[in-house]
Amino acid sequence: MKSNLHMLPAILALLLCSAQAGAVTSSYEPERLVAGKTPTARVLVRGLPGKGAIEVLVNVGQVSGISMEGNNVRFKYTLPSGPMPRMACVLLWRKGGEGAAAIRMPIFGEALVPIETAPRARVRVRVGKKQHGPFKSGRKGKLEVPLMVPPGIAHVDVESTARTGLKTTKSVGIERPAYPQVVLMAREVMGKDGEARVHVLAAMAEQGRGKLLLEAGSPGSKPRRVALRPLRTGALRAVLGPVPFGGPRRMVVRVWTDGAPDSGRVKELDVTPGPDYAGMARVALAQRNARIILWSGVGLTAGLMVAGVVTGQLASDRSGEYRDLDTPLDRRVALNDQASSLSSASIGLFAAGGAVAVGTALYYWFGYRGAMELRAGAAPIDGGVAASVGGRF
Repeated sequence: MKSNLHMLPAILALLLCSAQAGAVTSSYEPERLVAGKTPTARVLVRGLPGKGAIEVLVNVGQVSGISMEGNNVRFKYTLPSGPMPRMACVLLWRKGGEGAAAIRMPIFGEALVPIETAPRARVRVRVGKKQHGPFKSGRKGKLEVPLMVPPGIAHVDVESTARTGLKTTKSVGIERPAYPQVVLMAREVMGKDGEARVHVLAAMAEQGRGKLLLEAGSPGSKPRRVALRPLRTGALRAVLGPVPFGGPRRMVVRVWTDGAPDSGRVKELDVTPGPDYAGMARVALAQRNARIILWSGVGLTAGLMVAGVVTGQLASDRSGEYRDLDTPLDRRVALNDQASSLSSASIGLFAAGGAVAVGTALYYWFGYRGAMELRAGAAPIDGGVAASVGGRF
């Protein structure tokens, strides 16, 4: 045991590297984004899982020049206009529903902090761990301090020292102009069971400001609440069940912040209804019944014909013995009756077999052939499933 202790740090480092290898990381240049001063940034996202094309959406600003190299994504981000601080939230989603991630980039902006204190006082303002000042208040004890702050800051600590030397500390709120907080994507993805399901991906820019809620339904109907599941990559995902066959082909998806119904996003999309399972069942039942009747008719016809041949042969044997001169008289009388009965039975069996054969042929032409033309399928088209049932029942 002691001889293996020296390997423990290497094993822990290997496990840590393995865990980091599966994580989605991001970086951007320049490292500090300032509203009104930084026009654009180059962003690199590493380790995004999945395959296929990628879709990128952001809550503020614009994304352009998207390129992919394996599981790495590069794009250009153009900052929004205006000097206020904001959190840029970028959603990345690879085709097929896998490989979803959300990255957040703080945009520093200018905020004016209104302060009221003693006249001609020295004022220091602390934002997080950084201190600004000193500033000097006016003769009425008022001043506005312009600060460069990151998004999400709602209060700053203000320390004021009066001319008498008295120090006071208080918290002052910062005006937070509203900006879009929610990013929403929704599209159909082919499931493992061959049905199209609607995948919803959402994220909030400033985490901790509330819980994201999701509702989905057809236009004009009462929507149903669906739970969003958090992913390790910072996004939230929900998978909606397939739309039943014959259901509405339009879906409305709405995501918003709990307590702020006007903060959400709405997306409408066309959906592909699932296969017509009831129609497929009717097709299968019709074809099964048709086969049973057809092969029963064929079997009955063959049986009647075989019975007619056997009975006719017996009648022929009786007639041959009847015509034999060595046959006694009383035996000939019995043979005559038997031959007549067997001959009549043979004719009847052939007639019945012929009738069954004609009936089966007519059913095949007018009924079974139509049943065999019934087809039901569930073929994938445009990421969904198209169910079709045709023919006669």
